Amino acid sequence: AQGPAGAMGPTGARGATGAQGLTGLQGAKGVTGAKGSTGAQGAKGLTGAQGAKGVTGAQGLKGVTGAKGTTGVQGAKGVTGAQGAKGATGTQGAKGVTGAQGAKGVTGAQGAKGVTGPAGAMGPTGARGPTGAKGVTGSQGTKGTTGSQGAKGTTGSQGSKGVTGSTGPAGAKGPTGAQGAKGVTGATGAKGTTGSRGPTGVAGPASGVDGTTVATSQTTTSTTYGDLTTVGPSATVTITSSGKALVTVTASESNSGNGDQAFMGFAVSGATTRVATDTQAFIVKNPGNNSILMQGSATFLVTGLASGSTTFTAKYRVDAGTGTFLNRTIVAVPLA
Repeated sequence: AQGPAGAMGPTGARGATGAQGLTGLQGAKGVTGAKGSTGAQGAKGLTGAQGAKGVTGAQGLKGVTGAKGTTGVQGAKGVTGAQGAKGATGTQGAKGVTGAQGAKGVTGAQGAKGVTGPAGAMGPTGARGPTGAKGVTGSQGTKGTTGSQGAKGTTGSQGSKGVTGSTGPAGAKGPTGAQGAKGVTGATGAKGTTGSRGPTGVAGPASGVDGTTVATSQTTTSTTYGDLTTVGPSATVTITSSGKALVTVTASESNSGNGDQAFMGFAVSGATTRVATDTQAFIVKNPGNNSILMQGSATFLVTGLASGSTTFTAKYRVDAGTGTFLNRTIVAVPLA
């Protein structure tokens, strides 16, 4: 009798891996089977019968026949011989009302759809081509001897601690917290002491403001105040006992000479008489190289006027060159 199997000996060291065997040749591709013929198309289904014709609507009622016109009076029988005149033909009766058109007959129902013909038979499937022969499988290489395991290496000493990295960027700002509840409204403070009354403002203008405009562009070379071709404009107001008025002159002005000036002032006539002066004038100066047209206004407080009707009239001059003036306006406001 066979004795018991002995204990399994220790596993030998793994030998080296053998070289990989050659890959077998790939088998030839099988022939593709012929395509089966296409089946015949099925016959067209029969056309459905046409639906029956709808019932013809009833004919409308015949209109009422108009009344017969009155027969004319027969003429008196004349003496035998000439025939009496023919009586007048009666008027034709009015045409009867046309009967309403009969309702349209009901449309017949659509005929049923014809039966669909049967589908044609499917053509036969072509024969499958023969499978190509399988290539020869290469032989497996012999298993190499398993190599012995190498001894464990000495554990290396622990490395020194690395340098601490720089601080990373600050994180994104967190969401803003919800707004807290509104606090209780405090008690209303005591009313403060009423301040002392301020000084009385300057009196406003009296009634009777006046002003006029001359838009025409005109020139002067006079170095003393005078009129242009079109005199004015002017404004006439009634001065009160205050003896004061606000006078505003406005114009577009220019002067042809480099560094030369154009002046628009005003003269006073009526209850008070005064000549125009530079101290109460709108002045434009040519800055040099180019003649510029400038529009502006100047307002003056005129005092020491006598009470009564007073006229303020625009006057013009230059210090040199040719002055041009247009869109000229003067406004006078008497003060109370």
